[in-house]
Amino acid sequence: MDEFDNLLPEDAEYLLNLPFHLAEASKEEGEMVDELSVLLTDYEFIEYKTFKRLPQELINDYDLALHSDIQIHQQTKQSLKLIQSAIKLAANVLSDNPILLAGQLWGRLQSFQKPEIQAMLTQAQQQLQEYIWLRPLKSNLTPPEGALLSTLTGHKDWVKAVAITPDGKIAVSGSHDCTLKVWDLYSGIEILTLRGHRAWIQGVAITSDGKIAVSASIDGTLKVWDLRNGTELRTLIGHTSAVSAVTISLDGQLAVSASEDKTLKVWDLHSGNEVCTLIGHTGAVNAVVINPNGQLAVSCACDKTLRVWDLHSGTELRTLKGHTDFVNAVAITPDGKLAVSASSDNTLKVWDINIGTELHTLIGHYYWVWTVAITLDGRFIVSGSWDQTLKVWDLESGEEITTFNCEGELNTCAISPDGVTIVAAGRSNRIHFLRLEGI
Repeated sequence: MDEFDNLLPEDAEYLLNLPFHLAEASKEEGEMVDELSVLLTDYEFIEYKTFKRLPQELINDYDLALHSDIQIHQQTKQSLKLIQSAIKLAANVLSDNPILLAGQLWGRLQSFQKPEIQAMLTQAQQQLQEYIWLRPLKSNLTPPEGALLSTLTGHKDWVKAVAITPDGKIAVSGSHDCTLKVWDLYSGIEILTLRGHRAWIQGVAITSDGKIAVSASIDGTLKVWDLRNGTELRTLIGHTSAVSAVTISLDGQLAVSASEDKTLKVWDLHSGNEVCTLIGHTGAVNAVVINPNGQLAVSCACDKTLRVWDLHSGTELRTLKGHTDFVNAVAITPDGKLAVSASSDNTLKVWDINIGTELHTLIGHYYWVWTVAITLDGRFIVSGSWDQTLKVWDLESGEEITTFNCEGELNTCAISPDGVTIVAAGRSNRIHFLRLEGI
């Protein structure tokens, strides 16, 4: 970074914006493509911008270069994509400690034998030869082109809940730091922080139009939020103990909450009025989901059961028994026929909710399973456990397909409508964005 240390303020600003100017010139005349590629593989420039701006601005520079209107050689384009992906993976670290840039790039990229990448790493090593630093001798960090897209930091305590808008662009997380955060799923940037709950947030759900979120907290309330501006619209009061989870009907008319007071409550989301209370569980209710047609709800509880409810009459239709410990989470298939439950007995179970029979038991986790989600096409189950793994299962056969090892115990996961982007979080306070490859 020595070359740029003594720049005048106007020259420094021009340099920081140079990728934009080169990209525009490349689109119009095609003459500055090589200069743009050289700039974005120059370690000294990458380091300078990392220290002067947030990592996201540097990530955006690569998007400019990779635009379809710019004709970059395919090999160079692949190198730029790898460098961009490495910076994305390191963004949470670099935001706080940009001095770690060289180690992050070496730890993620040295196994890629591409001329531009190897030259950049060599440049970084030479740049730092007068300093004491630890250079990884082998790739020791998550590399680009793997399942992990990025890791977000911002919450100060466990992340207990996460939901994704139907367009797949926004994620909302709820934490034991008593806040919700709204994230841009593509860039990983935190858009909003929602404050209002007085205690841990345990659950969050989003309406099908992506405009409204409802959160559940151990302060005994639910809150309704406008995601467009972060304002609290109303508070739903009625439970006599902590609220563990919440779900919203597809038409956005009803919300159903689950509570440690052993009940569920159905709410009119527009008025905030309680419609009815569902009584039947004999232990704290941990989770609830509504089937796609809005007729039924399925809940699970510390009484080791799942229960199926008629939302119009408020009556219990059947009880699903089979787990030998608390049932922590439940998801329902897009056709509304099957439910999948996650339990502290370390298993998941697949159920036919219309007749109440158990179809499969999924065995593979070796500690409590806390979260489960199903892809939009109904083919795959994703589960998260306190064994620090995220597992993908074939729903029809019940076979385990793949495992991803995370940095801590997992409490929650959600799947984007694209069926391949997964958001998972837990006790590490971090949020992982992953891509399900090869399906």
